[in-house]
Formats: sequence, C-alpha cells, structure tokens
Amino acid sequence: MKGLDVDSDPSVWLAIPREWTANTGTDHRDWARDAAEAVFHGARDRREVDVLAGLLAFLAEDPKIAPEQTQSAYLHLPGPGTDVLPVYVQFFDSEGARDEALREMAEADGDAVEPPIVEPVTTARLGQGLRVLRYTLVDEDELLLSLAYGFRHDGFDIRIRTFALDHGRVLRVMDDIEDLVRATSVVEQDED
Repeated sequence: MKGLDVDSDPSVWLAIPREWTANTGTDHRDWARDAAEAVFHGARDRREVDVLAGLLAFLAEDPKIAPEQTQSAYLHLPGPGTDVLPVYVQFFDSEGARDEALREMAEADGDAVEPPIVEPVTTARLGQGLRVLRYTLVDEDELLLSLAYGFRHDGFDIRIRTFALDHGRVLRVMDDIEDLVRATSVVEQDED
C-alpha cells in the first residue's frame, strides 16, 4: 500500500497526529502539552507553555484543521513567540487529466481579486507540479492569501496548501513551506 511521507524538520514543523497512541499522546491535550514543552524548552514562565498548549489542543481538535484520513496537518512553529500557521498535505487517487487536476488542486482558476501567480515547480520526490499564490475576498472587505501546490505522482494527486488573512505571515515562511514540499514523497507503507 502506498501513502505519503513528509520528512519535516521538527524544529520548524509540528505534525498533528492522525490518531492518539502511546507514541503520540493519549489525546490531543497530552500531545499539545508535550509539544508546547518542547517548543519552550523548559521555560520558567509556565503561562507561555500553558497558552501554547491550549492553542495547540484547540487546533488538534478543530475539525477544520485536525487531520483526516487523506490529510495531514503541519503547524509552522519554529519557536516561542511565533504565530502558528497550519499547512495541509492531502493525497487522493489520481483522477482526470493531469494538467486540469494540478490547476484545480493548486487553485489556479476561479474567483480571485487579481489573476493568481501560477508557476511550475519541480521537486526531486514528487516531480513536476504547480505552485499558485492567490488573493480572494472574504467577508466583503478582507483579503485571504492562499499558497497551494499540486502534484501528480505514482498514482496520487498531492495537494499542499496554506492560507491566512495575515499575508506577511504566509510570505515570510514561503521558504519553510518550500522545504516541506520538497520533504514530501509517495512511499510504500506497511499494512497494519
């Protein structure tokens, strides 16, 4: 059976587990507490750890963020004082024509405030795909910036996406997101 492997840098990314086990934490609160402790490296001010643990527990429980069977969620959090930015990695069985599928996954078409920036992108592990940076209007007066990638590799369509109202946040971490994209591959997985 094939699946995705994301060899992310743990000093930059927190992967939200898909299930709660002895290895990940017995529930989202245990995982969040352990992750917050690791980010703050034994900080003296427990309030900072508590605030981050509460935020991480909320994100791990939120159905819009928490991973589904075909989705993994990675939180960009390179250290204390950094705003958390979720990045979603999804994979599906390939369907339809490749070029149209890549454009759809990367959100190259559709409603946008201005024409999206659509660029080809290539990684050693996923091959050729698309990267799209686009602005869409939400709530009539706010601009949402989304950065999305689409790839087709080894029978799978792979989509990697983030979005935020804080445009600077997305733009500042584009290099880290590119590293996450390059760290993503289709692999054989054990059937357990």
